[in-house]
Amino acid sequence: MRLFPRSSRILALALLVTLVPFRSSNGQGKDKGDDVHFDTADGVKIEGTFWAAKDGKKSPVALLLHDFTAKGGTSHDDGWDSLAAALNKQGYAVLQFDFRGYGKSTTISNPMFWSQPHNRTGLRGLNPLKPPESLDKATFAAHYYPNLVNDVVAARAFLDRKNDSGELNTSNLIVIGAGHGATVGALWLASECHRKHGMPPGAAVGPVLDPRLIKWDMNYECKDVRAAIWLSISPSINSSNGLPVRDWFLEAAGKTNKVPTVFLFGKEDKAGDERALNYMRALVPDYARGKPVKDYPLSGEKGIDKAGDKLAGSKLLQKALDTENWIVNAYLADEDMKKSLKEEWRDRDSAKSKQYWLFPGLSPAALPTVVPAKSEGDLMIVPLGRFRVPG
Repeated sequence: MRLFPRSSRILALALLVTLVPFRSSNGQGKDKGDDVHFDTADGVKIEGTFWAAKDGKKSPVALLLHDFTAKGGTSHDDGWDSLAAALNKQGYAVLQFDFRGYGKSTTISNPMFWSQPHNRTGLRGLNPLKPPESLDKATFAAHYYPNLVNDVVAARAFLDRKNDSGELNTSNLIVIGAGHGATVGALWLASECHRKHGMPPGAAVGPVLDPRLIKWDMNYECKDVRAAIWLSISPSINSSNGLPVRDWFLEAAGKTNKVPTVFLFGKEDKAGDERALNYMRALVPDYARGKPVKDYPLSGEKGIDKAGDKLAGSKLLQKALDTENWIVNAYLADEDMKKSLKEEWRDRDSAKSKQYWLFPGLSPAALPTVVPAKSEGDLMIVPLGRFRVPG
């Protein structure tokens, strides 16, 4: 079944779900999730909410990334809790969390936080002789915001630990982000399309490994992402401009990785509409609304009815709109999507396994570069320069 263009079958399904009260066929789901926390590689304590699923290793996973501005934003704003509950009722384990400096994620959990260059230079108005023990978004310089990608890395590591304990299956991962959170998610997904598990056989020890000694394979970590759903994705991350968001999208959704990606926007949001269309045409040059996309049947863009020209980002999750219903009961309920969510569970060995990033050479003739991502544990800091993030 082709999701894009929207077929009469999808519309009929969405209408049926709207008219008939939803009841979970497997009895899963609960009223609210459990409070959890986890640390980032650079020493921030992230607070979140985890919704456990009852099917253990058979349970797919949804990771939710909230919108934010310089003034605020949390994982419980707008309709995030309702979306989490709806996904959980459908059998998904769900993780929502507050980005660093927002909501409850304000604690610096490790003094080494201040040894990281991006933290020393990216936070304003701080006394280096007496650094604070907590974070506040008000201190973030414009160029600091892309570092929030490390919060998503830590969230993925948290889910992999849940995977290894048999509570869920991170081989079947759905990522849903809104506004600036969607842009951070796009950066994270691009980084996952360069990250590989284990260390290359015969590789030399050092900060950069000799790529000629490596037996390549294409099993990048982004292969676990069955779909990325972006609500009004932003071309910037708050006030951090000049970001190659289009390139991040193409790295994940392009011919090599083919991560299904959907751009949602309010139908009267002209900027969001144009952005979604342009991104899809970057992927498929002859992309046209109303025509199926042969090689990307689960990718596309959709305008949300009745959203007006003012509603964007997580505001699209308001109950008066059909966004949640479409995500849960149409898109994720599509037969092709259900088939893609059947990847078998595997042990990630998350606490012990080594990992590395593989980056292409700076010229077509140059050898690719291999950079160790970590030596032990399951946390790492994304090398933003490799993803063309202005410093």
